[in-house]
Amino acid sequence: MTGRRPGPPGAWYQKSVLPGGLIVLTERMGRLRSAAVGIWVKKGSRDESAADSGISHFIEHLVFKGTESRSCREIARTIDRTGGLTDASTSKEFATFSVKVMDEHLPVALDLLADILTHPAFDPGELENERKVIFEEIKSVQDDPGDYIGEVYYESYFANHSLGRSILGTEQTVGALARDRIVSFFHDSYSPSNIIVSAAGNVDHDALTDFFATRFGSPGKLPAGTSIEPSPVPHPGRVYLRKKDLEQTHINIGFPGLHRAHDDRYALFVLNDILGGGMSSRLFQNIREKCGLAYSIHSYNTSFRDAGSLAVYTAVDHSESIRTIRLVMDEIAKLCRGEIESQELEDSKAHLKGSLMLGLESSSARMAALALNEMYFGRQFTPDEILDAITAVSLDDIVGLAQRLFVPSEISLVVLGSKSKIDLEGIDLNVF
Repeated sequence: MTGRRPGPPGAWYQKSVLPGGLIVLTERMGRLRSAAVGIWVKKGSRDESAADSGISHFIEHLVFKGTESRSCREIARTIDRTGGLTDASTSKEFATFSVKVMDEHLPVALDLLADILTHPAFDPGELENERKVIFEEIKSVQDDPGDYIGEVYYESYFANHSLGRSILGTEQTVGALARDRIVSFFHDSYSPSNIIVSAAGNVDHDALTDFFATRFGSPGKLPAGTSIEPSPVPHPGRVYLRKKDLEQTHINIGFPGLHRAHDDRYALFVLNDILGGGMSSRLFQNIREKCGLAYSIHSYNTSFRDAGSLAVYTAVDHSESIRTIRLVMDEIAKLCRGEIESQELEDSKAHLKGSLMLGLESSSARMAALALNEMYFGRQFTPDEILDAITAVSLDDIVGLAQRLFVPSEISLVVLGSKSKIDLEGIDLNVF
Protein backbone atom coordinates (compact mmCIF):
# COMPACT_ATOMS: atom_id res chain seq x y z
CA MET A 1 0.00 0.00 0.00
CA THR A 2 1.17 3.57 -0.73
CA GLY A 3 3.06 5.09 2.17
CA ARG A 4 3.77 1.83 3.98
CA ARG A 5 7.21 1.53 5.46
CA PRO A 6 8.71 -0.46 8.32
CA GLY A 7 10.47 2.44 10.01
CA PRO A 8 14.24 2.82 10.24
CA PRO A 9 16.40 -0.28 9.86
CA GLY A 10 16.26 -2.35 13.02
CA ALA A 11 13.27 -0.41 14.35
CA TRP A 12 11.02 -2.11 16.87
CA TYR A 13 7.96 -0.36 15.44
CA GLN A 14 6.29 0.01 12.04
CA LYS A 15 4.87 3.15 10.48
CA SER A 16 2.58 3.79 7.53
CA VAL A 17 1.32 7.08 6.14
CA LEU A 18 -1.90 6.72 4.19
CA PRO A 19 -2.70 8.87 1.13
CA GLY A 20 -5.06 11.07 3.18
CA GLY A 21 -2.32 11.80 5.71
CA LEU A 22 -3.44 9.43 8.47
CA ILE A 23 -0.47 7.84 10.26
CA VAL A 24 -0.49 4.27 11.57
CA LEU A 25 2.13 3.24 14.15
CA THR A 26 2.41 -0.22 15.70
CA GLU A 27 4.65 -2.05 18.12
CA ARG A 28 4.19 -5.80 18.18
CA MET A 29 4.47 -7.40 21.62
CA GLY A 30 3.96 -10.98 20.57
CA ARG A 31 3.86 -12.53 24.02
CA LEU A 32 0.73 -10.61 24.94
CA ARG A 33 -2.80 -11.82 24.32
CA SER A 34 -4.08 -8.27 24.33
CA ALA A 35 -3.85 -5.15 22.21
CA ALA A 36 -4.08 -1.44 23.02
CA VAL A 37 -5.18 0.83 20.17
CA GLY A 38 -5.61 4.59 20.24
CA ILE A 39 -6.91 7.12 17.75
CA TRP A 40 -5.23 10.45 18.44
CA VAL A 41 -6.66 13.62 16.96
CA LYS A 42 -4.15 16.47 16.73
CA LYS A 43 -6.68 19.09 17.78
CA GLY A 44 -7.46 20.22 21.30
CA SER A 45 -9.00 23.06 23.23
CA ARG A 46 -6.25 25.50 22.22
CA ASP A 47 -7.46 25.17 18.63
CA GLU A 48 -10.88 26.56 19.56
CA SER A 49 -12.06 30.15 19.29
CA ALA A 50 -13.32 31.80 22.46
CA ALA A 51 -16.90 31.33 21.27
CA ASP A 52 -16.27 27.62 20.65
CA SER A 53 -14.61 27.02 24.04
CA GLY A 54 -15.39 23.46 25.17
CA ILE A 55 -16.45 22.16 21.76
CA SER A 56 -13.66 19.56 21.48
CA HIS A 57 -14.54 18.10 24.86
CA PHE A 58 -18.25 18.17 23.96
CA ILE A 59 -17.51 16.16 20.80
CA GLU A 60 -15.51 13.63 22.84
CA HIS A 61 -18.71 12.97 24.81
CA LEU A 62 -21.09 13.04 21.87
CA VAL A 63 -19.39 10.45 19.66
CA PHE A 64 -20.29 7.79 22.24
CA LYS A 65 -23.95 8.79 22.22
CA GLY A 66 -24.80 7.03 18.97
CA THR A 67 -23.80 6.61 15.34
CA GLU A 68 -25.72 6.16 12.13
CA SER A 69 -25.91 2.41 12.81
CA ARG A 70 -25.54 2.08 16.62
CA SER A 71 -27.51 3.53 19.49
CA CYS A 72 -25.85 4.81 22.65
CA ARG A 73 -26.92 1.62 24.43
CA GLU A 74 -25.53 -0.59 21.66
CA ILE A 75 -22.17 1.17 21.87
CA ALA A 76 -22.04 0.53 25.62
CA ARG A 77 -23.04 -3.13 25.19
CA THR A 78 -20.41 -3.67 22.49
CA ILE A 79 -17.74 -2.31 24.80
CA ASP A 80 -18.91 -4.42 27.74
CA ARG A 81 -19.08 -7.62 25.70
CA THR A 82 -15.39 -7.43 24.88
CA GLY A 83 -14.49 -7.26 28.56
CA GLY A 84 -11.97 -4.62 27.62
CA LEU A 85 -11.17 -1.09 28.66
CA THR A 86 -12.29 1.98 26.74
CA ASP A 87 -11.08 5.49 27.42
CA ALA A 88 -11.37 8.93 25.87
CA SER A 89 -9.98 12.29 26.85
CA THR A 90 -9.49 15.80 25.55
CA SER A 91 -6.42 17.88 26.32
CA LYS A 92 -5.36 21.34 25.26
CA GLU A 93 -3.52 19.99 22.19
CA PHE A 94 -5.16 16.67 21.26
CA ALA A 95 -8.04 14.27 21.85
CA THR A 96 -7.63 10.53 22.18
CA PHE A 97 -9.94 7.53 22.00
CA SER A 98 -8.53 4.16 23.01
CA VAL A 99 -9.41 0.55 23.66
CA LYS A 100 -7.53 -2.30 25.29
CA VAL A 101 -8.96 -5.74 24.57
CA MET A 102 -8.02 -9.37 24.15
CA ASP A 103 -6.60 -9.91 20.67
CA GLU A 104 -9.61 -12.00 19.63
CA HIS A 105 -11.90 -9.01 20.25
CA LEU A 106 -9.74 -6.50 18.39
CA PRO A 107 -11.81 -6.51 15.14
CA VAL A 108 -14.96 -5.64 17.10
CA ALA A 109 -13.20 -2.90 19.06
CA LEU A 110 -11.66 -1.39 15.93
CA ASP A 111 -14.99 -1.40 14.12
CA LEU A 112 -16.55 0.43 17.05
CA LEU A 113 -13.76 3.03 17.25
CA ALA A 114 -13.92 3.69 13.53
CA ASP A 115 -17.72 3.95 13.60
CA ILE A 116 -17.93 6.51 16.40
CA LEU A 117 -15.22 8.67 14.79
CA THR A 118 -16.52 8.58 11.23
CA HIS A 119 -20.32 8.35 11.57
CA PRO A 120 -21.43 9.97 14.84
CA ALA A 121 -25.15 10.76 14.74
CA PHE A 122 -25.07 13.90 16.88
CA ASP A 123 -28.70 13.18 17.72
CA PRO A 124 -30.37 16.39 18.93
CA GLY A 125 -31.92 14.70 21.96
CA GLU A 126 -28.68 13.05 23.02
CA LEU A 127 -26.86 16.32 22.40
CA GLU A 128 -29.09 18.19 24.85
CA ASN A 129 -28.81 15.45 27.47
CA GLU A 130 -25.01 15.45 27.22
CA ARG A 131 -24.92 19.23 27.38
CA LYS A 132 -26.47 18.94 30.85
CA VAL A 133 -23.91 16.27 31.80
CA ILE A 134 -21.10 18.66 30.89
CA PHE A 135 -22.71 21.42 32.94
CA GLU A 136 -22.47 19.07 35.92
CA GLU A 137 -18.85 18.26 35.05
CA ILE A 138 -18.04 21.97 35.04
CA LYS A 139 -19.71 22.36 38.45
CA SER A 140 -17.76 19.41 39.84
CA VAL A 141 -14.48 21.10 38.92
CA GLN A 142 -15.62 24.32 40.56
CA ASP A 143 -16.54 22.36 43.70
CA ASP A 144 -13.11 20.70 43.91
CA PRO A 145 -10.59 23.28 45.15
CA GLY A 146 -7.61 21.29 43.85
CA ASP A 147 -9.06 21.24 40.34
CA TYR A 148 -10.45 24.75 40.51
CA ILE A 149 -7.18 26.43 41.51
CA GLY A 150 -5.50 24.72 38.55
CA GLU A 151 -8.09 26.20 36.20
CA VAL A 152 -7.60 29.65 37.73
CA TYR A 153 -3.83 29.31 37.49
CA TYR A 154 -3.85 28.60 33.74
CA GLU A 155 -6.46 31.29 33.15
CA SER A 156 -4.22 33.78 34.92
CA TYR A 157 -0.85 32.61 33.62
CA PHE A 158 -1.92 32.22 29.98
CA ALA A 159 -4.34 35.14 30.06
CA ASN A 160 -5.98 36.17 26.79
CA HIS A 161 -4.87 32.93 25.11
CA SER A 162 -6.68 29.68 24.37
CA LEU A 163 -4.22 27.76 26.59
CA GLY A 164 -5.67 29.71 29.50
CA ARG A 165 -9.24 28.59 28.85
CA SER A 166 -10.75 25.52 30.46
CA ILE A 167 -10.86 22.38 28.33
CA LEU A 168 -14.46 21.97 29.49
CA GLY A 169 -15.49 25.45 28.38
CA THR A 170 -18.05 27.36 30.42
CA GLU A 171 -21.78 26.92 30.89
CA GLN A 172 -22.21 29.96 28.64
CA THR A 173 -20.06 28.72 25.75
CA VAL A 174 -21.19 25.09 25.93
CA GLY A 175 -24.80 26.22 26.30
CA ALA A 176 -24.53 28.27 23.11
CA LEU A 177 -23.01 25.54 20.89
CA ALA A 178 -25.51 24.68 18.18
CA ARG A 179 -25.60 21.28 16.51
CA ASP A 180 -24.60 22.70 13.10
CA ARG A 181 -21.47 24.26 14.58
CA ILE A 182 -20.55 21.03 16.36
CA VAL A 183 -20.92 19.00 13.17
CA SER A 184 -18.85 21.51 11.20
CA PHE A 185 -16.07 21.57 13.80
CA PHE A 186 -16.04 17.77 13.94
CA HIS A 187 -15.60 17.38 10.18
CA ASP A 188 -12.83 19.97 10.08
CA SER A 189 -10.92 18.52 13.03
CA TYR A 190 -11.42 14.78 12.63
CA SER A 191 -9.96 14.59 9.15
CA PRO A 192 -7.36 11.90 8.29
CA SER A 193 -4.55 14.48 8.09
CA ASN A 194 -5.11 15.23 11.77
CA ILE A 195 -5.17 11.61 12.97
CA ILE A 196 -2.54 9.24 14.35
CA VAL A 197 -3.46 5.62 15.00
CA SER A 198 -1.13 3.88 17.44
CA ALA A 199 -1.23 0.30 18.66
CA ALA A 200 0.86 -1.96 20.87
CA GLY A 201 0.47 -5.57 21.85
CA ASN A 202 -0.53 -8.56 19.75
CA VAL A 203 -1.27 -6.54 16.62
CA ASP A 204 -0.58 -7.00 12.92
CA HIS A 205 0.61 -3.80 11.28
CA ASP A 206 -0.51 -4.60 7.74
CA ALA A 207 -3.99 -5.67 8.83
CA LEU A 208 -4.40 -2.54 10.96
CA THR A 209 -3.20 -0.29 8.15
CA ASP A 210 -5.55 -1.90 5.64
CA PHE A 211 -8.47 -1.48 8.05
CA PHE A 212 -7.93 2.24 8.58
CA ALA A 213 -7.22 2.83 4.91
CA THR A 214 -10.70 1.50 4.24
CA ARG A 215 -12.48 3.33 7.05
CA PHE A 216 -10.74 6.72 6.84
CA GLY A 217 -10.67 7.53 3.16
CA SER A 218 -10.37 11.07 1.84
CA PRO A 219 -8.22 13.81 3.33
CA GLY A 220 -9.98 16.56 5.27
CA LYS A 221 -10.05 20.30 4.83
CA LEU A 222 -7.41 21.44 7.30
CA PRO A 223 -3.70 20.67 7.40
CA ALA A 224 -2.48 18.98 10.58
CA GLY A 225 -1.28 21.23 13.35
CA THR A 226 -3.15 24.42 12.39
CA SER A 227 -3.61 26.68 15.43
CA ILE A 228 -5.87 29.69 15.76
CA GLU A 229 -3.43 31.69 17.90
CA PRO A 230 0.33 32.29 18.10
CA SER A 231 2.44 31.14 21.03
CA PRO A 232 1.27 32.42 24.43
CA VAL A 233 2.96 35.12 26.46
CA PRO A 234 3.00 34.29 30.20
CA HIS A 235 1.28 36.75 32.54
CA PRO A 236 2.83 36.46 36.01
CA GLY A 237 0.86 37.93 38.89
CA ARG A 238 -0.84 37.31 42.23
CA VAL A 239 -4.45 36.23 42.64
CA TYR A 240 -6.49 35.58 45.78
CA LEU A 241 -9.90 33.94 45.53
CA ARG A 242 -12.32 33.48 48.40
CA LYS A 243 -14.53 30.42 48.36
CA LYS A 244 -16.87 29.55 51.21
CA ASP A 245 -16.76 26.37 53.27
CA LEU A 246 -13.14 25.47 52.58
CA GLU A 247 -11.26 23.91 55.47
CA GLN A 248 -7.85 24.64 53.94
CA THR A 249 -6.16 27.34 51.94
CA HIS A 250 -4.95 26.08 48.57
CA ILE A 251 -1.76 27.45 47.04
CA ASN A 252 -0.38 27.25 43.51
CA ILE A 253 3.00 28.82 42.75
CA GLY A 254 3.85 28.78 39.04
CA PHE A 255 6.94 29.55 36.96
CA PRO A 256 7.82 29.42 33.28
CA GLY A 257 8.55 25.93 31.95
CA LEU A 258 9.80 24.48 28.67
CA HIS A 259 8.02 23.47 25.51
CA ARG A 260 7.54 19.76 24.89
CA ALA A 261 10.53 19.17 22.61
CA HIS A 262 13.01 21.50 24.34
CA ASP A 263 16.61 20.28 24.43
CA ASP A 264 16.68 20.76 28.21
CA ARG A 265 13.56 18.70 28.90
CA TYR A 266 15.46 15.91 30.67
CA ALA A 267 17.10 18.41 33.02
CA LEU A 268 13.59 19.73 33.71
CA PHE A 269 12.35 16.23 34.55
CA VAL A 270 15.16 15.80 37.07
CA LEU A 271 14.71 19.31 38.52
CA ASN A 272 10.99 18.69 39.01
CA ASP A 273 11.67 15.33 40.64
CA ILE A 274 14.14 16.81 43.11
CA LEU A 275 11.84 19.70 44.00
CA GLY A 276 8.51 17.92 44.42
CA GLY A 277 8.26 14.78 42.32
CA GLY A 278 7.95 12.12 45.01
CA MET A 279 8.08 11.16 48.68
CA SER A 280 11.82 11.83 48.91
CA SER A 281 11.55 15.22 47.21
CA ARG A 282 12.52 18.38 49.03
CA LEU A 283 9.01 19.77 49.31
CA PHE A 284 7.53 16.53 50.64
CA GLN A 285 10.33 15.91 53.11
CA ASN A 286 10.57 19.45 54.47
CA ILE A 287 7.02 20.80 54.34
CA ARG A 288 5.13 17.61 55.12
CA GLU A 289 7.52 15.33 56.98
CA LYS A 290 9.63 17.88 58.87
CA CYS A 291 7.16 20.72 59.45
CA GLY A 292 3.86 18.81 59.25
CA LEU A 293 2.19 21.64 57.37
CA ALA A 294 0.52 19.74 54.51
CA TYR A 295 -0.92 16.34 53.78
CA SER A 296 -0.10 16.67 50.08
CA ILE A 297 2.47 18.82 48.32
CA HIS A 298 4.06 18.34 44.92
CA SER A 299 5.51 20.11 41.93
CA TYR A 300 4.30 19.42 38.41
CA ASN A 301 5.55 20.10 34.92
CA THR A 302 3.18 20.90 32.04
CA SER A 303 4.57 21.18 28.51
CA PHE A 304 2.87 22.22 25.30
CA ARG A 305 4.28 22.44 21.79
CA ASP A 306 5.42 26.04 22.27
CA ALA A 307 5.16 26.81 25.99
CA GLY A 308 5.36 25.26 29.42
CA SER A 309 4.92 25.72 33.13
CA LEU A 310 6.53 24.34 36.28
CA ALA A 311 4.37 24.78 39.37
CA VAL A 312 3.97 23.79 43.02
CA TYR A 313 0.61 22.92 44.59
CA THR A 314 -0.34 22.34 48.22
CA ALA A 315 -3.16 22.93 50.71
CA VAL A 316 -2.57 24.01 54.32
CA ASP A 317 -4.26 25.63 57.30
CA HIS A 318 -4.97 29.27 56.55
CA SER A 319 -2.75 30.43 59.42
CA GLU A 320 0.21 28.64 57.83
CA SER A 321 -0.24 29.97 54.28
CA ILE A 322 2.43 32.65 54.28
CA ARG A 323 4.90 30.43 56.12
CA THR A 324 4.34 27.63 53.60
CA ILE A 325 4.86 29.92 50.62
CA ARG A 326 8.11 31.16 52.13
CA LEU A 327 9.31 27.61 52.80
CA VAL A 328 8.60 26.63 49.19
CA MET A 329 10.53 29.64 47.96
CA ASP A 330 13.41 28.79 50.31
CA GLU A 331 13.71 25.32 48.75
CA ILE A 332 13.66 26.84 45.27
CA ALA A 333 16.35 29.35 46.27
CA LYS A 334 18.59 26.50 47.45
CA LEU A 335 18.29 24.84 44.04
CA CYS A 336 19.21 28.09 42.33
CA ARG A 337 22.29 28.36 44.56
CA GLY A 338 23.36 24.85 43.60
CA GLU A 339 22.79 23.34 47.04
CA ILE A 340 22.27 19.84 45.67
CA GLU A 341 24.12 16.77 46.90
CA SER A 342 25.51 14.45 44.24
CA GLN A 343 23.65 11.51 45.82
CA GLU A 344 20.37 13.44 45.66
CA LEU A 345 20.92 14.00 41.96
CA GLU A 346 21.71 10.33 41.34
CA ASP A 347 18.72 9.19 43.41
CA SER A 348 16.40 11.41 41.39
CA LYS A 349 17.73 10.10 38.09
CA ALA A 350 17.33 6.51 39.34
CA HIS A 351 13.74 7.28 40.35
CA LEU A 352 12.93 8.68 36.90
CA LYS A 353 14.57 5.78 35.08
CA GLY A 354 12.79 3.21 37.22
CA SER A 355 9.42 4.86 36.63
CA LEU A 356 10.10 4.91 32.88
CA MET A 357 11.01 1.25 32.62
CA LEU A 358 8.09 0.11 34.76
CA GLY A 359 5.75 2.19 32.62
CA LEU A 360 7.03 0.60 29.43
CA GLU A 361 5.78 -2.78 30.63
CA SER A 362 2.26 -1.60 29.79
CA SER A 363 0.99 -1.93 26.21
CA SER A 364 -1.22 1.11 26.81
CA ALA A 365 1.80 3.20 27.80
CA ARG A 366 3.75 2.06 24.77
CA MET A 367 0.80 2.81 22.52
CA ALA A 368 0.62 6.32 23.96
CA ALA A 369 4.38 6.84 23.62
CA LEU A 370 4.24 5.97 19.92
CA ALA A 371 1.58 8.61 19.29
CA LEU A 372 3.06 11.36 21.46
CA ASN A 373 6.56 10.94 20.05
CA GLU A 374 5.18 11.15 16.52
CA MET A 375 3.07 14.18 17.38
CA TYR A 376 5.74 16.23 19.10
CA PHE A 377 9.02 14.93 17.68
CA GLY A 378 8.19 13.21 14.39
CA ARG A 379 10.33 10.24 15.50
CA GLN A 380 10.53 7.45 18.08
CA PHE A 381 12.99 7.10 20.93
CA THR A 382 14.41 3.83 22.21
CA PRO A 383 14.31 3.26 25.97
CA ASP A 384 18.12 3.34 25.95
CA GLU A 385 18.11 6.80 24.34
CA ILE A 386 15.89 8.14 27.09
CA LEU A 387 17.82 6.42 29.87
CA ASP A 388 21.09 7.78 28.49
CA ALA A 389 19.63 11.30 28.28
CA ILE A 390 18.55 11.16 31.91
CA THR A 391 21.93 9.77 32.98
CA ALA A 392 23.70 12.63 31.17
CA VAL A 393 21.94 15.36 33.19
CA SER A 394 24.58 17.10 35.31
CA LEU A 395 24.48 19.28 38.39
CA ASP A 396 25.38 22.29 36.24
CA ASP A 397 22.41 21.50 33.95
CA ILE A 398 20.03 21.52 36.93
CA VAL A 399 21.38 24.70 38.52
CA GLY A 400 21.52 26.55 35.21
CA LEU A 401 17.94 25.62 34.38
CA ALA A 402 16.70 26.52 37.87
CA GLN A 403 18.29 29.95 37.58
CA ARG A 404 16.61 30.49 34.20
CA LEU A 405 13.14 29.37 35.27
CA PHE A 406 12.84 30.50 38.88
CA VAL A 407 12.80 34.25 38.31
CA PRO A 408 10.86 36.29 40.90
CA SER A 409 9.37 38.63 38.31
CA GLU A 410 7.93 35.65 36.43
CA ILE A 411 6.09 34.04 39.38
CA SER A 412 2.35 33.43 39.23
CA LEU A 413 0.90 33.00 42.72
CA VAL A 414 -2.72 31.83 43.11
CA VAL A 415 -4.27 31.34 46.54
CA LEU A 416 -7.77 29.98 47.19
CA GLY A 417 -9.27 30.07 50.67
CA SER A 418 -12.35 30.80 52.76
CA LYS A 419 -10.73 33.19 55.23
CA SER A 420 -9.89 36.87 54.99
CA LYS A 421 -7.70 37.83 52.10
CA ILE A 422 -3.95 37.30 52.41
CA ASP A 423 -1.81 40.31 51.51
CA LEU A 424 -0.09 38.59 48.59
CA GLU A 425 1.65 41.77 47.58
CA GLY A 426 3.29 41.82 50.97
CA ILE A 427 4.93 38.42 50.51
CA ASP A 428 8.56 38.81 49.49
CA LEU A 429 9.23 36.24 46.76
CA ASN A 430 12.63 37.68 45.85
CA VAL A 431 14.60 35.17 47.92
CA PHE A 432 17.24 34.19 45.39
